Amino acid sequence: MLWPAAAVQVEGSCGDARKGLSAVLQLRAEPVPQGLVAAGDVELQAPLRVTGSGLYCGGCLRGREWLELGSLDSADGVHADVWPQAGLHALGGVWSAGEEIHAGPGAGAEHPYDTDMHTGDNDVSRLVEAPGMPLLVTLRDDAVAPGAALHDGALDLARLPLSRPFGSGAGPGEDGYVVVATAAEGAELRLTGARPPGACPIVLVVRGDAAMGEPGVPTAFDGALLVLGSLRVCGPSILGGHLFAGNLLVSAPLSVELASDWRMRPLAGLVSPALVSLDGP
Repeated sequence: MLWPAAAVQVEGSCGDARKGLSAVLQLRAEPVPQGLVAAGDVELQAPLRVTGSGLYCGGCLRGREWLELGSLDSADGVHADVWPQAGLHALGGVWSAGEEIHAGPGAGAEHPYDTDMHTGDNDVSRLVEAPGMPLLVTLRDDAVAPGAALHDGALDLARLPLSRPFGSGAGPGEDGYVVVATAAEGAELRLTGARPPGACPIVLVVRGDAAMGEPGVPTAFDGALLVLGSLRVCGPSILGGHLFAGNLLVSAPLSVELASDWRMRPLAGLVSPALVSLDGP
């Protein structure tokens, strides 16, 4: 796995005495769900196309016939160390056209790279946990206020700043910024609008439930969407990046597209430095 790296050199002196240290750091993704992840159940009632990732599901999936995982034999660009080929990985059962099916090549399945409760493969369990509270607190503290883009229970993505506002965050501007929005009690936060080409990526955290898209009106952005409650896709939507939801209902076409070099383009708030080497006295 390739990560961005930085070489750091530090030198200290006191009189004639001098000491130096050199280190290599890697900027690795935080241990947050990556690719397309649902902590609970997934129900597909419309096409879901996933590129560069598998679908990792902590519950059951209904509507396997609606799921397209890139091209034939496409690689899993997120967890290739576990599953070289992209597939559906569910801790529960899988249904297609209303009937339960069995995953894996041993059952003569139509989808040989899938795994479910019948395959005895539980590697997915560690990958579908919700983001931890320390990370959520950090994201909240570093977030950019949505301002006028958030109105009457709806967040218009097209009205968010095209680049990181001056003075917010300490990273490079091209990694974007964080937005945290809260759904009203007993309601869904509506996500609408499409960010224009050239806009920086955003990490959007929704505390509560969310409904994405409007019928006939495209909704699109690059970055990451972390919905701590349930997510309903009710209008054509495109996400260039990572998607996590507690439960996922897709009732309108959804495309999740993860670039093959996503590790080399860290997102605001979702990167952590790791010490690779340290040299010195």
